Amino acid sequence: MQSKKKRLEGGGRKAAHPEMEQELLQWIEALRAENLKISRADIQRKALELYQGVGQDEFVASKGWLEKFLDRNHLSLRRRTTVGQKLPSDLIPKVTSFIMKIRRIRHSKAFPFSSIGNMDETPLWLDMPGDTTITKSGAKSVPIRTTGHEEGRFTVALSAMADGRKLEPFVVFKGVRPVKELSNVSGVVVAYSRNGWMNERLTKDWVDRVWGTLNFGRRRLVWDAYKCHTVETIATHIIQQTNTDVCLIPGGLTKLVQPADVSWNKAFKTAYKAKYSEWMASGQKSYTAAGNMHAPNKAQCLKWVKECWSSLSTELIQKSFRSCGITVNVDGSEDAEIHCLKAGQEAALAAPAITDLTRRLMQEDESDEDPFAGVDEEDEEELEQNELVIYTDSD
Repeated sequence: MQSKKKRLEGGGRKAAHPEMEQELLQWIEALRAENLKISRADIQRKALELYQGVGQDEFVASKGWLEKFLDRNHLSLRRRTTVGQKLPSDLIPKVTSFIMKIRRIRHSKAFPFSSIGNMDETPLWLDMPGDTTITKSGAKSVPIRTTGHEEGRFTVALSAMADGRKLEPFVVFKGVRPVKELSNVSGVVVAYSRNGWMNERLTKDWVDRVWGTLNFGRRRLVWDAYKCHTVETIATHIIQQTNTDVCLIPGGLTKLVQPADVSWNKAFKTAYKAKYSEWMASGQKSYTAAGNMHAPNKAQCLKWVKECWSSLSTELIQKSFRSCGITVNVDGSEDAEIHCLKAGQEAALAAPAITDLTRRLMQEDESDEDPFAGVDEEDEEELEQNELVIYTDSD
């Protein structure tokens, strides 16, 4: 009979550099005492910095070392809970209809990847501390310090082409009068609205200043069905002035088939939150007469937006279009790359219908019957549940 051995508290492999780790732990505790966010990467960077002053042998602050350090000191990563987008009840026919619509268009006319684009608006806040931090395991409260400007919101419209080329970010700040110091910032387009949100006027401004009116070939713009994208004036302007055809993503499907929502926005915001956390921990700040910390200024926010958007790789952008079914081969041979159709994913049941419809398309089976008649591209109830609410200037 085997005896059960209980692992003693503090048992296991001892720290190879206890002095450095003790100093590192004190640094973590000091930041958490101020409710500042700490990431795994922050700990690795600080460990390398501290080790330079005490160690002689090679130390790389590897992921393995990090896991052991966290375990030895009873630290863990804690995450906030969030509310995701609600998927529509007619998910399967909507996904099938969208993917086949893209497929039929590309089958009838070959668009180079450099002519297929996606744009999406995403909100940012003057305070963006991130959703997770390293803190003591079992802590009931996990506060993260901010400047107290959580309601200071602005909007960033990110857009890119399927070949991986990123267009300039379009940033909308709250205000009526333009800030002179921001008018000539390179690499980003700055605009203003009463509430810092996108509206019909600014959507047209994005079309003219970012998407661009000078183009010799036909283009295809894929974007969601928000009202300022679908109003007649915008649709007419895009078609007539920019030589562009528009393909709307049905309501409720952006988290499945919109490249920005599937890929870019999360990577962009993760990078932005890291910039903010670094600034909170060690950046230069200013204070009011009462001693309250000012939020990062607009110039600083624009700098972070530019740097974070630039940090996203060409490969990530290219892959995002493929994983949404927009640029995979039209014959269905690459459908295994469409993420939402993979086994266990939300729209996996749409895969057989897409396979069958693609086979018929390749055989040029011109059926008069539309198996997806009655599926609207825009669902008003679902649009209201999306992350970004769009207002017109009159609201």
